[in-house]
Amino acid sequence: MVTVLVPAYNEQNNIKQTIIGLKSISEVKKICVIDDGSKDSTYDQAKMASPDVLISNSKNLGKGSALNRLIKYVSESELVALADGDLGNSSRELKKLIVPVKSGKCEMAIASFPSGAKKGGLGITQQVARKGLKLTTGMSLLFPLSGQRVMTHNVFSLSTPFAKGFGVEMALNKTAAKNEFIVLEVETNMTHNYTKNDFKGYLHRGRQCCSIIRQLVR
Repeated sequence: MVTVLVPAYNEQNNIKQTIIGLKSISEVKKICVIDDGSKDSTYDQAKMASPDVLISNSKNLGKGSALNRLIKYVSESELVALADGDLGNSSRELKKLIVPVKSGKCEMAIASFPSGAKKGGLGITQQVARKGLKLTTGMSLLFPLSGQRVMTHNVFSLSTPFAKGFGVEMALNKTAAKNEFIVLEVETNMTHNYTKNDFKGYLHRGRQCCSIIRQLVR
């Protein structure tokens, strides 16, 4: 019923448990993983968990381009999910997103993270995303950049190919708003890695913010 697409980059410590957690969800019928040019043993760790599809890029192409390589493996799955490779055991929480979409309560469910969860950065990118989305589409989301999502096949079809780079989530939001799909944010206990408050972390968030702005002005 559900096909899960998992992009992973340098996630050797988490990808195996992420896949195992997804396998524990009864509605998940296919798990497709792409190692986006990792420099560690992400691919080997993923292989140990035996996903249904496992491919790799020779170099890092970015989240959107990596996900686009998995599109052909979706076929006619009723529901399609996105799950980042760093969720670890908390990937089991994806079940909470499947329920409202499966029941027809919404066309896309987005994971919200615990309010007390550790966060990286100053929150500027998140604020830009929230306010920009509200301004351009009228849609209000607390977690517009959450990469953990479940959607109907119709939403998936209208949203692919995915936007390049870090624009995947914002492009999905805009497609949902344009087509007046019902979107729900679902409280979960998911955890994942946040970028650190160092030069590399700020550079990452700067690039992410630029990708978000590009999607907002399209």
